[in-house]
Amino acid sequence: MSNLQQALETVAQSDDYKVLRRIKPRKEYSQLLPGEEFLNLLVLDTETTGLDLFKGNKVIEIGGVLIEVEKSSGRIGRVLAEVSMLEDPGRDLDPENQKVHQITNEDLKGKSFDDQRFESVCKRADLILCHNADFDRPFLEDRYPFLKNKVFTCSYKQLDWAAEGYETAKLTNIALKQGKFYEAHRALTDCYTLVDLLNEPFNRAGRMPLQIILEKAHRITYNIGALRADFAMKDVLKDEGFRWDPESKLWNQLCENNEDVRNTVRFLQEKVYLTKKPILLAVTKITPESRFSNRPGETVNQLLTYEETPSQTVHSDQPTTCLRSQETQNTLTQENKPTAVSNHSDSSRTNRTVDVKPSISVPPPPPLASSQTSENIVKKHTPPPLRKPPSGPGGF
Repeated sequence: MSNLQQALETVAQSDDYKVLRRIKPRKEYSQLLPGEEFLNLLVLDTETTGLDLFKGNKVIEIGGVLIEVEKSSGRIGRVLAEVSMLEDPGRDLDPENQKVHQITNEDLKGKSFDDQRFESVCKRADLILCHNADFDRPFLEDRYPFLKNKVFTCSYKQLDWAAEGYETAKLTNIALKQGKFYEAHRALTDCYTLVDLLNEPFNRAGRMPLQIILEKAHRITYNIGALRADFAMKDVLKDEGFRWDPESKLWNQLCENNEDVRNTVRFLQEKVYLTKKPILLAVTKITPESRFSNRPGETVNQLLTYEETPSQTVHSDQPTTCLRSQETQNTLTQENKPTAVSNHSDSSRTNRTVDVKPSISVPPPPPLASSQTSENIVKKHTPPPLRKPPSGPGGF
């Protein structure tokens, strides 16, 4: 053992000091077991001229690392490819923006992305992962429209870092907690950093982070908007985790599974609308291909109520939501194909009752019953762009 190693061992045993190790790129993170199924995951990060895509800002750097991931465990195997590209935006960078990523006008002068190379790497990817996909995906799709057909995942939003004892989900904070450090805010470096951090198991959950993300990747989720909610209830909604959307002027809650939908409807009836009668809610279906994008989602205003009834039971391999329409109730049989929210993490057989108005045919898997009223309108809703603060939570 060298003198440096001995010194580090001594310091590490002290409660007054902490040893940080630099994160370095690897060619392989672990040897995957023979015969196990794996997929190719492309970790992407961007640097841009500014935070708002709709103000003409552009991507100036793309970094990417294509890795093997074992499907059953979420363990990371080999690095299959990497991408690191710069592109001249055609104008000088804002000085404040340069402070974030340390990219200069001279670095970008005359540079352009290798489109063929980038597309070939993307084609090899089964999934794409970003740390704050709400920011990165819209910029990437604007530059490369073919990415609209890809499924994006997000290690910031789809992992519960707080439950694992992390104060924030910022990469610098996660690295510090794991006893590591890195040179932040260059795209390829950030990608390798994220891969390294996701290679550490969650101690409290007892699982690998990517195992959790893979389970959520292909789920259909629903955004519930509280229509006509009393302004006085804003603190109640905020405390429950609802977020204010200034464009639609609604308090919204994302429901990741059937139980989330049930609990959200029940909460709104009991705590916000203070009624047992059906309430009018805006329900937006979010598909894996549209998640984290700025593309419109279909929103349907529906009169809904939470209710479990002792009427005829529906047998389903997936949990179904008990929601009753205002006017007419019709208990569906198995042949009626009850509407349900897929919950891939629960394969147990469940018995549920689903009541919907029979005059409306709703294809599965939407979880919510609709009533045919003048307010049951299908409309297009475009969520506002979520911005990535240079030093705020969720950013690299």
